[in-house]
Amino acid sequence: MVGQSKTFGQIPDIVHNYTSQDSSQNPLIDSFAKKFDFIIAYTEQSYWWSNRKNYKILACSDSKWSSWTYSDYFIQGTKKKGKKKIIVDTVKVGHYFKGKAEIQNLVAAELFSALDTNDFWTLNNDSLNQSRLYPMKIINGDTTFRIASISDGINYRFDILNKTRLRVIESYEPDYFLELFTDMVERRKFIKSRDTFLSWWDKYCH
Repeated sequence: MVGQSKTFGQIPDIVHNYTSQDSSQNPLIDSFAKKFDFIIAYTEQSYWWSNRKNYKILACSDSKWSSWTYSDYFIQGTKKKGKKKIIVDTVKVGHYFKGKAEIQNLVAAELFSALDTNDFWTLNNDSLNQSRLYPMKIINGDTTFRIASISDGINYRFDILNKTRLRVIESYEPDYFLELFTDMVERRKFIKSRDTFLSWWDKYCH
């Protein structure tokens, strides 16, 4: 679709921005992705579940849409904690993709039209993850500042793949930063896009 005009609801022509690290850490880039012409996958990343990957996936092949989920799975074992034995995940065994539903073209177009209105496909990761000095208090007429930050939060991430390009759009704790800095337009658009995708998923992908 390079060079073609695009109406709302069509598959977008994405700009490649994947790094080598993105490629090496992404389980979607294997035989699964090669089956499809276009994929948009959503995940939430955090230190607290950094050893697990889970995705909600919308995929298209030959103009037919389907939804999938991806999950890592582990063997459970036990270890002692004092006098008690507790169950722990000990060994990562592998992963699996599970087909959820076939999606009608008009239903997929509904999602893409909503994402189009938020300029989702061209959101800039630098803008989505910028930090700023936050005014703390005024002492003798001088304002003190600190860098706004939050530890061990959630990074919300979309991976968008077609046959030739790979794009990531992600934002770390966008809701927190938007509360501090209400003029962060890109973060506001990302939040609307994330919530749109999740609402659409809950409605159609059971």
